[in-house]
Amino acid sequence: MRYDRNASGDPVRLPPEIVVRPSWEQVQAAIRRMENFCYPILTIATDPEQQHALFIVGGPRRFAVADLTGTWQYERPDGGKDEVRLWASDQGYYCRERNLIHSRRKVLDLARAFFETGDLARVIEVAAFQEQPKRRTSGATSQTPRTRAAATLFDLPNQPERGSSR
Repeated sequence: MRYDRNASGDPVRLPPEIVVRPSWEQVQAAIRRMENFCYPILTIATDPEQQHALFIVGGPRRFAVADLTGTWQYERPDGGKDEVRLWASDQGYYCRERNLIHSRRKVLDLARAFFETGDLARVIEVAAFQEQPKRRTSGATSQTPRTRAAATLFDLPNQPERGSSR
């Protein structure tokens, strides 16, 4: 879904941007572009009627992810019960604080799981996955290397660091 603002700042609904058979790069770019007013919602569907789809709302630092049929929604066990608004244009979208994902990487992992498999069970499995906390050995300054089990689902292309001369 897409919105713009009129001169008074009110939302103006634009035609949705629909991409049939998008590449993963297009999906990833759409998630990275998300923000809660102009690009608040992304749906990844396995069929044109969206009977089997993953719904992502919010951005850029607060997202909610759910099955479009309402059978599953991401939930953090340590999250609060207070209601939050993620979609600021039009009618909005509300969820509980425990449904928020503050990591775009986590959202990308969930989206990639659905994009590659079309299987909500795989998304639920990825949602339950928690990286082990970074540990330091006494006196050491380096982190313990991540094991294969703690690796993310995909690697983003290497980007030069800001300010780097390369």
